[in-house]
Amino acid sequence: MINSKGIKERARELGIEIRIIPAEPFLEEAERIRAQRNRDLFLKDTYWSDRNIEEFCNPSSVLSSAKSIIGSFLFYLT
Repeated sequence: MINSKGIKERARELGIEIRIIPAEPFLEEAERIRAQRNRDLFLKDTYWSDRNIEEFCNPSSVLSSAKSIIGSFLFYLT
């Protein structure tokens, strides 16, 4: 079975930074997007309807059985 410890160890071996968080709705971020939209900080015909904000900020709208979100990033010199 795959677990967070195994994922983190493998990522470390590959030199990749990862973070694992619960797949819960991003309620604060949804409110922030709404506030910015209400202050006209987005174009009028953009994607940010209330329904789209709820879907965008809720991982279960994409994958209903998700339990965690794994974010990965790799630092490199340019």
